[in-house]
Amino acid sequence: MCPLVMFSGVNHHNQTIVFAAALVANENEQTYTWLLQQFLDALKGKAPGCVITDGHGAMKKAIKVVFPGAYHHLCAWHLLRNATSNLSNPRFTSEFKKCMMFDYDVWEFEDHWHYMVDALGLSDNQWVSDLYSRRRMWAIAQIRDNFFGGFRTTSRCEGLHSMLGKFVQSCHNLRDFFEQFMRCISQMRSREAHSDLLSVVREPVLQSPFLDLERSAAKKLTRAIFFNFRPMLFRACTLKVRTHTWSQTSDTFTLSRSANARRE
Repeated sequence: MCPLVMFSGVNHHNQTIVFAAALVANENEQTYTWLLQQFLDALKGKAPGCVITDGHGAMKKAIKVVFPGAYHHLCAWHLLRNATSNLSNPRFTSEFKKCMMFDYDVWEFEDHWHYMVDALGLSDNQWVSDLYSRRRMWAIAQIRDNFFGGFRTTSRCEGLHSMLGKFVQSCHNLRDFFEQFMRCISQMRSREAHSDLLSVVREPVLQSPFLDLERSAAKKLTRAIFFNFRPMLFRACTLKVRTHTWSQTSDTFTLSRSANARRE
């Protein structure tokens, strides 16, 4: 079976969707460059700001050619799988996941990484060294200024693979694969249509002290996005501005949590 390349993203309900897919006969730079160019043409020339891949070398080169302004990020799910297969060290996999996922400052990330490498005796491991050299493609400490639509974690990639696995099997021929793949896509589209309907006919119950603000958000956002937003609003309601200083270039606010705020 030829490798399957899927272009996936996130819709307005925070659901994973597939924009396009292709079966490729050759996994080389020329093939991927052509494929990305076809995708760019389908987008009417509007290139994505961020691209997340499994780190394939030919794909990396093709992205630089077709999407030169895009931030190239490595998929956390594939990185963890590669860490397990290359080292077979559960402790490294666990600590590496912290380095990748935790919201460290850059100096905290560097300290934790070097401590982990020294403690596990991996200073001379070439795979680990190569991984560190690409840290700006996977460590949250290095990439927090970029928007990824929730793809920084492994759950979306795992979910997409799991859903596809319910339809597509390795024993399928090309005809069966195409039929099953389209069934999978059809189910995704049905789920999105159902969520569209729910967002229209069901209004969420308002709960915050700032009803006008919450009501405005409920009207403008889909249900899924609104329910992601509301906890942020609740947390904001527990804060008070203590001091405010300003200069020609910035405003600085000092906040504190209200004494009667409910502890989370």
